[in-house]
Amino acid sequence: MKKGAHKNFFILIAFAVIHITNAIFNRIVMAKFFFNFPLFISILQYGILLLFIEIANSQNIIKLQPYTVERGKELMIPSILYSLSTYFTLTSLDGVSLHMFPLMTKLAPLTAIGIIFFLSEDRDTLTVGKIGIIGLIVLFSSMSVYFFYSFQPMSWFYGLFVAICLPYSFRLYYLQAEKTNIKDVIYVNCFNCFALFMIADLVVNEVNYVYYYYQTSASLAFYVSILFQVITGIFSYILLMYIIKKLGLITTTVTYTTLQSLQLFFAYLFSLILFYDITPTFFNILNIWLCVLCTIYYFMKHCQSISFLNRTTFKYTVSPNKR
Repeated sequence: MKKGAHKNFFILIAFAVIHITNAIFNRIVMAKFFFNFPLFISILQYGILLLFIEIANSQNIIKLQPYTVERGKELMIPSILYSLSTYFTLTSLDGVSLHMFPLMTKLAPLTAIGIIFFLSEDRDTLTVGKIGIIGLIVLFSSMSVYFFYSFQPMSWFYGLFVAICLPYSFRLYYLQAEKTNIKDVIYVNCFNCFALFMIADLVVNEVNYVYYYYQTSASLAFYVSILFQVITGIFSYILLMYIIKKLGLITTTVTYTTLQSLQLFFAYLFSLILFYDITPTFFNILNIWLCVLCTIYYFMKHCQSISFLNRTTFKYTVSPNKR
């Protein structure tokens, strides 16, 4: 087995653990401490990451090309789509304010299939079995976050927006990573997202309200929680970009969707969920684990290709499927 395949597996496991941990701290900070300032959280996360990247680059720890307007423009569209998607996800907090939002976002893998079929030359990789197992993942992940029907047009709109735009941003990141170093993609996109959130704050003015929050409601537990939230958010973002580069659009979207469902189980397990008087039932928990099992089957069946290098000794290598 190739060393790269082992590396991709460990990156995937690390992303799963860090993403779920970050989701838990999102709930702690925003639901338990009522720090409902997603713009400021994003500014803090990308600002700190950008600072460390610039320091590492200046000390020759990593080598990156300087940010320019032209380089920024190449990633501006995916940066806008990704920034809006993450902002809506933080604002929704898995259905606390937008009840149908989580269910609609679980349609993202279907969008990924559509992108590959209509906009890529890799449509021949979309077998009936692959589409079928992805359909089951979408079904089970959707039911895992379904509690009751709510006619909220904005929650449907925001959810569909994320389900469409997030996979499309993944595709654009993947195409850019094919042409340049993934570290440059991480850096340029981080710069773009930081600038976009700063511009948005000029309108919303969250930083001003954060100052008043610090003066009245901050505590040591809050500072520790937001520190871990930012740290896990930074590593989750970096690992996500590497997964996009290594595993491609569909696998990344399937992984992201499953983790969004799985973190609901851990939030309930640690009593960190805030659904007012609504809590996950056996039906929700069952669908979460059915989704996880289908995702594991997807990885075993469709996320690796075997090529025989020496037919006499039957040596083989396993490489990731980038579709």
